[in-house]
Amino acid sequence: DRALDALRRWWREAEQSQRIEGRVKKVLPSGADGFVIADDGQEYYFAMPRKTGERAPAEGTRGSFVLADGFDKKRNQATKQATKVQPLRPR
Repeated sequence: DRALDALRRWWREAEQSQRIEGRVKKVLPSGADGFVIADDGQEYYFAMPRKTGERAPAEGTRGSFVLADGFDKKRNQATKQATKVQPLRPR
């Protein structure tokens, strides 16, 4: 179906335009969450999807991610967190 393919293509392009690049700073012992640092120096918490069993990229890996609203339990406040963290492919 062309309309569905066009919608999927639009969605991928929209997501790519929102991606931020940086590197994985720290992976926590669970192996599925940690912290990334954007190229502008901002640090964000991330958690990989638990249902898929996906592991976080290794510390120091260059990657990209999308920001989403989150909540910092430690500070009891709303924050931004990284989602859809993935390593960058070599060009």
